[in-house]
This record gives sequence, structure tokens and C-alpha cells, in this order.
Amino acid sequence: MKLNKKNMVVISFMLFSLFFGAGNLIFPPFLGQNAGEHTFTAMAGFLLTAVVLPVLGVIVVARFDGLDKLSGKAGKRFAFIFTVLIYLSIGPGLGIPRAASVPLEIAVSPYLPNDANRTLWMVLYSALFFLVALWLCLNPGKLVQRIGRVLTPSLLILLVLLFISFVTKGNVNVAPALDSYQSSAFLKGFTESYNTMNTIAALNFGLVISTTLVSFGLNEKKDRITHTVYAGIFAGSILAIVYMMLSYMGMCSSGVYAVQENGAWTLRCIVQQVFGDGGAILLAAIFTLACLTTCVGLINSISQFFSILFKNFVEIYLESMEHRIKENTLMTKQNIFYHHIVPYLSEMKLDEITPKDIIHWQDQVMKDNNYKQTYLKTIHNQLSALFNYAVRFYGLKNNPARLAGNMGKEEVGEMKFWTREEYLTFSRAMMNKEESYHAFEILYWCGIRLGELLALTAEDFDFEKKALRINKSYQHIRGKDVITTPKTIKSNRVLTLPDFLAEEMQDYISSYLKVDDRIFTITKSGLHHEMDRGCRETGVKRIRVHDLRHSHVSMLIEMGFSAVDIANRVGHESVKVTYRYAHMFPNKYLMIAKKLNISRNGEKDEQEKSRSERTFEK
Repeated sequence: MKLNKKNMVVISFMLFSLFFGAGNLIFPPFLGQNAGEHTFTAMAGFLLTAVVLPVLGVIVVARFDGLDKLSGKAGKRFAFIFTVLIYLSIGPGLGIPRAASVPLEIAVSPYLPNDANRTLWMVLYSALFFLVALWLCLNPGKLVQRIGRVLTPSLLILLVLLFISFVTKGNVNVAPALDSYQSSAFLKGFTESYNTMNTIAALNFGLVISTTLVSFGLNEKKDRITHTVYAGIFAGSILAIVYMMLSYMGMCSSGVYAVQENGAWTLRCIVQQVFGDGGAILLAAIFTLACLTTCVGLINSISQFFSILFKNFVEIYLESMEHRIKENTLMTKQNIFYHHIVPYLSEMKLDEITPKDIIHWQDQVMKDNNYKQTYLKTIHNQLSALFNYAVRFYGLKNNPARLAGNMGKEEVGEMKFWTREEYLTFSRAMMNKEESYHAFEILYWCGIRLGELLALTAEDFDFEKKALRINKSYQHIRGKDVITTPKTIKSNRVLTLPDFLAEEMQDYISSYLKVDDRIFTITKSGLHHEMDRGCRETGVKRIRVHDLRHSHVSMLIEMGFSAVDIANRVGHESVKVTYRYAHMFPNKYLMIAKKLNISRNGEKDEQEKSRSERTFEK
């Protein structure tokens, strides 16, 4: 699978933003001011450690699906200690606090009144900064859109604006290099670039990129690695261009200003020269955006590493399923996990859950609840699906739920259904309510699902061809009417209506003025109540509304249609589903045996046998 160019650019922008923080703004112009005429030589070394090595680091970490798995080559204990120290040092220990303090000190504090309470301003600015960072991090699934499509382009536009303005308006005077850059400019640039912390940060961001690519549908590891390389090269190229722009401005200003305290003050002087006092706003915006994107990247990467408890992974899994399955199916999953699974396994680490733990969980669920065997199996299958997801995309070694074995079992026993005579008896009780009568007519004579029935509009009927189109389903979710696609791909179908039913439906919907109105507005519970009423009045055995679909299939089996024909009419995804109905007519087995006997011995022998049996009975 390949990503389109637009998504590839967005992911590359995100990776650039993760790297480009306060240090990346400060050190290139400071290098240019100090290196002067040797700036380009120094930048060659700078780019090697600030761009090439970090990009390679991201690719390697993505290759191993996380720093912990990469460092695990040296042993589990080392992997744990090393990874924790890296994440803590680059994150809450240094990188994250610096992300808020640098823009405050450089872009805000110099412009505060002399009598201003600096501590109060620091608290207020930091609170606002981290609240914005929190909002961006609360939904990791939207991180790439918010950073890659909004924040990064905004930052790049501001940097390009600053560079163009400097080239057209700025004073240029390149000074000789300082002593430290006179003899070994390349080596000095090589070592200075470590101050950006890009190389260490790359160890964090590799997992972020890998996870982001999974959210875009790149499930195969080789595809993720390939696209990580593409993103790394693109992001690295942007980084290199921006570094050269910043260092160029520092170089051209080296003879204009005395050597500044740091690169931030160099940038401040450049902005002041080009834009005057109003440049403070531009500088504040550049620093804030740069630091904010890096801060968000650090928080997200660290959270991905430390949030490996089962309950946290459930949230990751359900968020991934949000756009892959229908809303009602997602709600079912959520209900099962949060009521029957998370309460038992929530505080356990995902990779430490064993088959023994699963068996203990099964025992507890069966002890605490008196569920049917089929529902127990459904609960277990949902847990197993989560572990399969973790195995496939997050490097979990095996599925402990599969190793432990299932609980519960498939539904056994015969399906309930009505014969044609039973349905006709029932339908007479429905004739006093037109909507109920026609709803049951469609359900029985067409075998469609209840959701498909409730989604029908007049436009779905072609009375000239006597055809009914099924292409949608109705659900009532969270108090709202929701129209979705049908249950499966095969559920999209066109049914041929019997003549009598076509005439009935044409007369019934003739009063509808809008073709897009739902024909049946009765609720699911309303149909269940009508089923109760009809059975009570006629004495017909009670079946479920869904069993009318079974009744239609049974009628088609009785009429001698093939499993393929039946599956196409009722929208079964597989013919195997249709074969499950075979037990509904056990007398068919006797008929098969008789026909086989006739085929072997001839019609005459079979007739003589029948006469003998009748004589014996007399």
C-alpha cells in the first residue's frame, strides 16, 4: 500500500515539527554569527548531526517498532532502564519544560514592563501553553492533522517571511570567524548541533511516526519502513533548508552586531532591524509555534511508551476501530470492553497478560454473570480481536486469549420459523394497521433485515420492473436516526417482488409525496409489540421479528431453490451461512434417501416397496 502525496507531505511536516523546537531556532543563527565567513563549512558538520543522524534514528526506531524493542537487543533490563531514562530526560526532565520557558524568556519577557511580576507571568504563560499542548495531545488520532496541516505550515510561512524580509531589507556585513571556528569549523559545527537534542529526540519520535502510519492504513511493516524513509528524507530536507536560512541570517549579521549572548538574541536583533518593534509579535509567534509542536511530540511519544496498561490499549484499539466499523457495532464493542473486560484486566500490562490470566478472567466473568453460552463466546472473541490487533500492529508476541481457549459456544438448536400457513394466519390480525401489515409483508416475503426494512424509501421501489433495492440500513443511535450502509457488501442487492406484493406496496406508498421519506416509521419495539398482539389474537406460536427472515429462507428451501440463489436473495455474505438452515427440514433427508434408492433400483422397485409397506401396516 502507498500513501498519496498529500498525506505523505502532511506526515513529513509533522515529523519536521516534532524536531524543530527552541534549540533548532537558537543554535543555527548563533552558529552563523560566530562562524562568520566559515559558516558554510560549519553548517556541513551541523547538518550531519542535526539532520542526517536524527533521520536515520527515526528510521531505525520505526524499524523495531519502538526504542524499547531496539534497546532490547542488549538485554531486557538494559532496555527498560535505558528507554525510561531517555524518555524522562528528553521529556519532563528537560525538553518539555524548556519548550515553555524559552519562548517566554525570549519572545515575551523582554517586552514586559519593568515592574511586572515575572513569576506571575511565567505561571500564566506556562499554564496557557500546556493547556494548548494538552488539547492537542488528548486526541492522538488528530495529531497529524493539527500539526501537519495547520501548525507546521504556519511556522514555515513565518520563517520564510522572516528570511525574505531579511534578504530584501536587512543590513549585510560578514565578519571573520571567531577563534573556535577558524581552524576546525566543520568539527565545531558537528559538535554544536548536539545542542538541538535532535539525535536523542529521534529515539522518541520513531514510534510516533510508525503509529501514525498505521492509522493511515499501512499495516505491513515493510510499507511503514518505506514511508518512514520517505518522510525522514522530506522532513530532513526541510530542516536543512531552514537551518541554512537561519545560519545565513546569523552570518550576514555577524559584522552588524556584536556577538550576542545566544542565538535567540541574535534572532531578536535581526527581527528588530527588519520589522522594528512590531517584530516582537512575529518572533513570539515563531518561538511559540516551534516549541509547541515539539512539546506535543514529546508528550505524545512518552505517553505511547508509558501507557501500556491494558485499559490504555483498549482506548487505542477502540479509537482505531472508530472509522473502520459502523457506529452501532462500535457501541457494542465499547459496552463489552468497559463492562466485561476492562474491570478485570485494567491494571495489567498488555505484554504481561498470560493465558493463565485469561482463564482466571473467564472464570470470574462466568461466576459474576449468568450469561448465555453464545454471549460468553462473543465477549471472549472481542478480547481475542484486541490481542490480534496488538500482535499485528504493536509487536505483541502472541495472543493469550487464543492460547487460553474460548469460553462459551456457538448457538445450537433449531431456528424458529413460521410456515406459510402460520404467517397467513398471523397476517390477518395485522390488517387493521396498514403500516404493521405491510412491514410484516415485506419481512416475510422478501426476507430482508429489520434495519433494511426501516431504511426503505419510495425511491427504492421500481414497480415497472417489480424490483426492490436494498442499499442502506436504519439504526437509532444515541437518540438519533442514523442511516448507514447495509451489514455486508453482499447485502447491497436488488430483489424481485412477487406480483401481489408489488401491487400491495404500490397502493400503500401512493400517498407519499416525497420519495426520500422513510416508508416505515414504526420503531423496532413497536414491531415487537405488534408481533405479541398478532400471536395473542391468532394463537400462532411466538417467534422473533428476525425469525421472519429465517421463515423466508425456510420457504425458499422448501420450494427447492439452491443455497447460492437463497444467499443472493437474502444477502448472506457466504453460502456457508445459508447452509446453517439445512436442519430446518429434517424430512428432506428421507426424501433424498428415497430418490437415491429410485436412482439405483428404479421407479418400479420403489413402488413395490411402498405397496409392501402399506400391506404390512394393514
